Amino acid sequence: MTKARRVVTQFLAVGLTLLLALPARANDAPLVADAHVVSSYPTVNFGAVSNLYVGGGSFSLLQFDLSNLPSGTISAQVTRANLTLFVNRINVAGAVDLAAVQSGWTETGVTYNNWPTIGATATTIPVS
Repeated sequence: MTKARRVVTQFLAVGLTLLLALPARANDAPLVADAHVVSSYPTVNFGAVSNLYVGGGSFSLLQFDLSNLPSGTISAQVTRANLTLFVNRINVAGAVDLAAVQSGWTETGVTYNNWPTIGATATTIPVS
């Protein structure tokens, strides 16, 4: 093989490798709904309340728009997700469990009586 042909072959091999490589991507997933449910108010919807409560029979739900992810993306392909929460008051120190929601819900319709199925705890965050 001539030197010129070897260079072209190597160039094409590198080019094809770059074209076939899946690029690392960063995508935003904006919050589109949030609400909390309270066991002592099982039929009341708290979707319009500006704060979210957890603990003492209260559970919060967050819903994100994932349409920015490439079509066909499955959870196993997501290697990292960052979520920033701000705490404005702690009545009792403890921990917050984060888990994926497994069924549908709406911000204006969810109550304790109809809140969605929740998956296994993904992580627990200490709060003090």
